[in-house]
Amino acid sequence: MYPKLWEAAGIKYPVLLDRLIRLAIERYEGKMKLETTFKPKKDWYV
Repeated sequence: MYPKLWEAAGIKYPVLLDRLIRLAIERYEGKMKLETTFKPKKDWYV
């Protein structure tokens, strides 16, 4: 059903898939750049 809706909006299904995949890759790469571990300095508690 969604491919028909997008096509009616002027976006071909293969173009939509390419865009969604590109967005997913960009999002994944952005998440991989985040540092999620805590690395305390030697004197962080002083």
